Amino acid sequence: MPISSVIDSYKESPKNLPEVQKVLEEHLDPQKDKSIGVRSIYGQWLPTLLVLDKTWLTNNLSKIFPAEPEHAELLKAVWDSYVIYWNPHSIMFRLLRDQYASALRRIPKPETSEILFTTPLRNLPCISCCCTAGAS
Repeated sequence: MPISSVIDSYKESPKNLPEVQKVLEEHLDPQKDKSIGVRSIYGQWLPTLLVLDKTWLTNNLSKIFPAEPEHAELLKAVWDSYVIYWNPHSIMFRLLRDQYASALRRIPKPETSEILFTTPLRNLPCISCCCTAGAS
């Protein structure tokens, strides 16, 4: 069953929570599921998962956003999907503070000052300030 269908089934009937959590956790195990497509669904549905079960989400953040270098593609998939589908929000920022900081560190540094005037990287100091200011 697709991950998005699993989440939808919980939204329709919260009594399915244990079954939904089991399926979601199975897909978070990189030994069982290495699909970046599946991982991107977690990013797309992250705020929904927060509303459905904040405790579960908080307890599984390290699996959703794996820090191990061998899982860099999974991390990129979930993060990219999250930032594409969702605007910054103070509640999510507080929950994902470490992930925001990690994403800022992953942005490659420009090799020349000329790049700063031709790419979105020129806004990085602004983004960094906004993230820091919004955290309090």
